[in-house]
Amino acid sequence: MLQRIREASERALAGGQLRPIETYSIWREDYGMPFLIRQVASLREKPHTSPSDWPTTSAEAQPAAAKLANDTLTQSPPNNPFLPYDPAMFVADVSSTHVALLNKFPVVPNHLLVVTREFQLQSTRLARADFDALANCQLQFESLGFYNSGTIAGASQPHRHLQLIPLPLTDRTDQPDPTDLPIDVLLMRDAPPFAAACSSHVPFTHRWIGIPAANDAATLGTHFLSAYDRLLESVGWNEVTPQRPYNLLTTRRWMMLVPRRREAFDGISLNSMAYAGALLVRTREELDRLCTAGPMQALIATAGL
Repeated sequence: MLQRIREASERALAGGQLRPIETYSIWREDYGMPFLIRQVASLREKPHTSPSDWPTTSAEAQPAAAKLANDTLTQSPPNNPFLPYDPAMFVADVSSTHVALLNKFPVVPNHLLVVTREFQLQSTRLARADFDALANCQLQFESLGFYNSGTIAGASQPHRHLQLIPLPLTDRTDQPDPTDLPIDVLLMRDAPPFAAACSSHVPFTHRWIGIPAANDAATLGTHFLSAYDRLLESVGWNEVTPQRPYNLLTTRRWMMLVPRRREAFDGISLNSMAYAGALLVRTREELDRLCTAGPMQALIATAGL
């Protein structure tokens, strides 16, 4: 699949449909962990759905929101880029329920979106079909899979989409394993646990769990779903609602859930990638503020139950 992603990216780039966001990057160590911080080189307007376009979740509208979440919807909300999706962004049919698309505005090359064919809310509980689709992709190439559940967790669209970034994140050569993520420096001081737990080496609020080895997508999807359910149970969540935003990160070795209490740190928005150790800032001023405070402090301040 990685070759198909590259070929689709080349075609869309040549056709002008793919619009990469140019960045400069630096590495900054904090709490003994290397952070990759990218600064946008030239700001481009990235179209996004405004919060007013999302299904309402105010206290007065909770019954309506619950009905929306439970219904099987076939109509897209306003400004939904996935229904219908741009054919130039198409990579592959992942399953009967999901399709793989390019991220139109990637910060890193070959950024893949795994999108439900019909509209499903981004802020409701993930299903077996989501993890089967994710497993089908992650079994084919080394990657970080992640999911931003809700606006506070960094989601920019209400239509359900998981994301994958091929590893390594950069061509940095001083990493012991090219598939390592920055967070692995802390996590891999211990073996991934068989039950959902907190790593004593990671200071922000989280739970993580090991993923058993699997040679086929169906088995890996089963492992992903089981891990996800255990992670939710470990933070006391029987149900997932828009009022319980979280980030989910997964590799073929482990899965991590990060409950969120704030979307931004000092005006700097964070999504799942930040908790893997890769952050994005818009300006030099934001970069200076982040480096002064320390990137780990940004993660600590924005994660929490």
